[in-house]
Amino acid sequence: MTPVERVLVLQGVDLLKDVGPRHLLALAEAAREVEILSGDTIYREEDAADALYIAVEGRVRLSVDGRVLSEVGKGEAFGSWALVDDSSRGQRAECIESGVALALDRDAFY
Repeated sequence: MTPVERVLVLQGVDLLKDVGPRHLLALAEAAREVEILSGDTIYREEDAADALYIAVEGRVRLSVDGRVLSEVGKGEAFGSWALVDDSSRGQRAECIESGVALALDRDAFY
């Protein structure tokens, strides 16, 4: 993805709706693309919360102790507590439909 394509994805995320274009471009340049494959675990409940993810393509199921909390798809963010809190994830993110996500590390965000 080009930086402009990443900006378009980021500006569609509710969490980033008030971020100006210059800052969005900086975030887009810091974001990394992650291929997600159906059946893969993106992170586990006990993993460190170190990055926010945005689904570009595909779907991700979020669960706790096997109980489904929600599913996220194109343009939706997950793992957003990673930007606020450095505790463990507290939920599991598993890819249920292959695609691509943008990962924005906490350090890069700040």
